[in-house]
Parts: sequence; structure tokens; C-alpha cells
Amino acid sequence: MSTAIPIPALLPGTPVYKYVLKHRIGSGNFGEVWLATDNAVGHDYAIKILRPGTPVNQRLREAYIGHRLAHNNLVRVHQADVVNIGGNEFVIIAMDYQPEGSITKLANPSGYIPLPEVIRIGIDILRGLEYLHGENFFHNDIKPENVLIGSSRQGMLGDYGIVGISADGSSVPPPSVYRIHCAPEIVSGVGINAQTDVFQAGMTLFRMLVGLGSLRDKFNKLGEAKYYQAICGATLVTASDFPPYVPNRLRRIVVKALNPNVAERYVSALEMRRDLEKLNYPGY
Repeated sequence: MSTAIPIPALLPGTPVYKYVLKHRIGSGNFGEVWLATDNAVGHDYAIKILRPGTPVNQRLREAYIGHRLAHNNLVRVHQADVVNIGGNEFVIIAMDYQPEGSITKLANPSGYIPLPEVIRIGIDILRGLEYLHGENFFHNDIKPENVLIGSSRQGMLGDYGIVGISADGSSVPPPSVYRIHCAPEIVSGVGINAQTDVFQAGMTLFRMLVGLGSLRDKFNKLGEAKYYQAICGATLVTASDFPPYVPNRLRRIVVKALNPNVAERYVSALEMRRDLEKLNYPGY
């Protein structure tokens, strides 16, 4: 368990190793993310400053994975450093900066994203997953906050902190779990695989269509145990949970992705992407 060593107070203009901080992008239990200039090369990166509490090699794992990726729908990690700050070793991971932020910024005041954007971004997410799965990685943390908007308005999966690494594409134990998108096979202790990512992609599409806070509201209302029971019983998300403006074909795609029976779920990200690509609603 993390000892939650705090990051010393950081302000714009503060030098940290070879970086000069510009502005904070976000923060969490892991640490902080800043836009910063790398003085060594004169280039701006999004840097994730990971606080101590776990061994350095575990914190470097995310950088190891992200540096191996080269795909238009995946955020690439360029480098990582171990830096002593205030007597503690902090890991700094430098990634491409996406100034538009995450797809959550595309949501309207009611919390949902327009239908054509959902389909387009959903296809992008699945393209990224196809590449990841080809490298025997399972993302395991697919959610709206982890899908960034790229320079060509494409969806880009980021945050590889709890990625599963498989030697041959078979299931592996998850390093950690995002409880709101916990797939049935995680609940039952089977492990994660490519179909787990398909499930999480389905959960993400549902939230984009219905409201980004919809599943969190259900989680808070039901409590963790009943929420997981609903996931495993295929009652958490049904075709009737979608607003009238969501076409039936799209509802069926999302519900299939969320099927607790993996034999009835999409076999791969490619299979799900092909179904999404058949949809076209120009009059929306």
C-alpha cells in the first residue's frame, strides 16, 4: 500500500530536474501531471510525476509499456527519469502533450457526447486496443478520462498504469482494478484479457451516450456488492437504459460488448469495431 509521500508544493516556473513546469494538467493519488518544457531539447511534454510509495521498478512499468507503443490512437511515452526531490525518489514520465485534454470536454451540460462523436471515438478506441492486444498488452483502465483528443481530433488511449502484460495473449491477473468498469471475469477472479478491454470499451461508450456520470451514480446507489451482482447478471446495462435518441443497432453493440458471458461477447476489438463502422447517421 502506498505511503502517500506528498509531492513538494509545485508552482508554474518551478524547475524539476531538466524540466520547467508551465501549468498543472491534473492530479490524483498517483501524483501530478504537468505541462513542462524539457530544457535539454526545448520541447514541451506532459510529465507525470509519480510519488514514492511503491518500488521504482513498478512505477517505471508504465513508461516501459508506453514507450513501446507507436499508434495514432495511443499516447506514446518518450522517456522516464528517477529524480530525487526532498530526499525521496520520484519517477517522472514524459508523454506527448494533447492540449485538447480528454473526451470529457466534448460532453454537453447533460453529460453526454453527441452520437456521431461517440461512434467515431469508439472506433478510435478499438483501433488502439487492436494494436495493444497485438503486443499482448491489456489496457484494463478504459474510461472517458483516459481517452484524450489528439491533434487530428482522434481518440487516443492513455494511462498505462494498470496495464496487464501477457506472454502469449492469455489471461493474466489485473495489477489493479477500476471498480466502475469491473468486468465479470475480474469479479470472479479469472483475470483480464482482450475481451475484458472490449467490456470496458462498452462501458465507456455507454457513459458517452447516456451521461458520463451515469455508472458512478448507479455504483453509489447500489453499493459495490450489488453493482457487481448487476454486472454479472447482465442487469446493470440493458437496451432499455438508453435514451430514445440512441438507435437500436448501437444499443445492441454496446449490450453485446457488456455480455457477462464471454462466449456471447465480442471476441475482439476488431469484431466490435467492424460493427461500429457499419453505422451511419448523417441526419442526426
